[in-house]
Amino acid sequence: MVLYSDNCCGQNKNYTVMSLWRYLIRTGKFDEIIHIFPISGHTMLPCDRDFGQIEKVLRKHEHIYTPEEYGKLIARARHVNPFPVVHMDTNDFVTFKSLAACTTNKKVTVTGEKVEFRKATQFRFCKDSQNMMYLRYTHDENETWQAVNVQKRGRQHTMTNVKFNLKYKGQRAIAKNKHDDVQKLLQYVPPVYHAFYDSIVSGENVTETNDVLDFEVSEVSEDD
Repeated sequence: MVLYSDNCCGQNKNYTVMSLWRYLIRTGKFDEIIHIFPISGHTMLPCDRDFGQIEKVLRKHEHIYTPEEYGKLIARARHVNPFPVVHMDTNDFVTFKSLAACTTNKKVTVTGEKVEFRKATQFRFCKDSQNMMYLRYTHDENETWQAVNVQKRGRQHTMTNVKFNLKYKGQRAIAKNKHDDVQKLLQYVPPVYHAFYDSIVSGENVTETNDVLDFEVSEVSEDD
């Protein structure tokens, strides 16, 4: 499997994602996975064209009140080969923290070279060297892959037995002040959509920051 993504550390270039690729190799889902990060400023991918088609449709609708409406519009955004839309709830999200705990943030390669994780442009994982993460710093196919042993010591068989716990326990809550603002705005929303907004719950300990930002980038320990 070959993947392309931009260089966003919070979403793509981090040890949590790399741990997932290791897991897919260890469990026999793939023989080889290569994750490629294009040069910054040149990360336009086919999916960006898809988003452009979707935005063109959304701009034609002044009022969109619910996620279900968004889903219907996205499904109709392309007549040929329509976009598949999958509605998800809290039971569809799991945490990868236990998976990332099987990986160590090694600072040197097996040959003693310094690992500059954020500067890497390609990562490779393969079934023949399941403890290794290979990386390159350019897109030159002639560059030699540098090997990094990322297996946490003493946990040789843990990764294949990892259990993925649910990310959320019940419905996600938003900040109370945001919830109150939504309720005040209901007078401008057609009554047929009120059930969706009435189902939104708030939490006293939820802030406006943590009810939106939800990146799960686990801190990975370093083995000396």
